Amino acid sequence: ATECLGLPNVIPIQNKLDLVSPTEALEHYDQMRAFVEGTAAAEHGITPICAQFGHNISAVCEQLANLPVPPRDTSAPLRMICIRSFDINRPGVRAHELRGGVVGGAIRQGVLLKGMEFEIRPGLIGRDATGHMICTPLRSRVESLLSESVSLEKALPGGLIGVGTHIDPWLAKEDRLKGQVLGLVGSLPPIFIEITVRQALMRRVVAGSQSQKGDGCKTEKPAKLRAGEQVLLSVGAASFAGKVLRMEANGCACLALQKPICADVGE
Repeated sequence: ATECLGLPNVIPIQNKLDLVSPTEALEHYDQMRAFVEGTAAAEHGITPICAQFGHNISAVCEQLANLPVPPRDTSAPLRMICIRSFDINRPGVRAHELRGGVVGGAIRQGVLLKGMEFEIRPGLIGRDATGHMICTPLRSRVESLLSESVSLEKALPGGLIGVGTHIDPWLAKEDRLKGQVLGLVGSLPPIFIEITVRQALMRRVVAGSQSQKGDGCKTEKPAKLRAGEQVLLSVGAASFAGKVLRMEANGCACLALQKPICADVGE
């Protein structure tokens, strides 16, 4: 999966050493090293730890500290991926004390300022009289910005941010805005209900919990996508079902989405 996503920095960690014997730990170590061979994870090696007792956690911290800092473009149009959304009002609160919904997520680019007007896409999802799907983006202003319990005047890329809004809290409760995109009004990408993707299959997938030889999980080469096949899609923080409508001559797959997404071409 990390290869399909093109992640350049992957740190393999072998945990729960307190639950196996030294001989079993070495066997698992060799299996992990063989599994990551030829991938971006191989250059970092395998780091054995025991998180339960805090053993060798410092080695993980050292590896994380030595990773290159990802580029963070603060001059680009604002893009924030909504990972969570919730209603912070307690039951029985008086009407004049109601507060708007809160959105939590990560800023990918740009700067978010307190008091800034923004929109969230796709927003409200419904159907018209003919049954066609329609989307109504949500617009509001930033009422507050929080990093943990620290109040901010502006938020930059990196880390998780809580954004207080004036959006109806019912629309934000129970992660209803999860997977949507927040940005400046008129600057967000288009909304899609059908997409064409260039498939990059995994080199191998786990086919069973244990091989007959007892030498670890059994793996096999994945099959190519076929028209009519149901697939699980992940775009940003959104996960949903889709259906393969057709396969193009160049190997790309045309997919119908269970729900609309807001995304850039090439994302």
